[in-house]
Amino acid sequence: MDNPFIPGLCHVGPSARRALIARATGDDKAYAAERQRQTAEYEKTGPPSLGSVIAPGHVHHSTPRAAGAD
Repeated sequence: MDNPFIPGLCHVGPSARRALIARATGDDKAYAAERQRQTAEYEKTGPPSLGSVIAPGHVHHSTPRAAGAD
């Protein structure tokens, strides 16, 4: 997963992920653009489906185990 320092990314869909990454990294321009895109989409089609907000799976990168940690 990209941006492992941002908690919760594995639980949200792509557009929420874009907003979280922009906000966490302090990219105000990208955050405002994503919020504007989401608002326009909401005004056009109504609320998003739950499946597009919450990620369908839960995937974390495995952390390498230290030698002898068996």
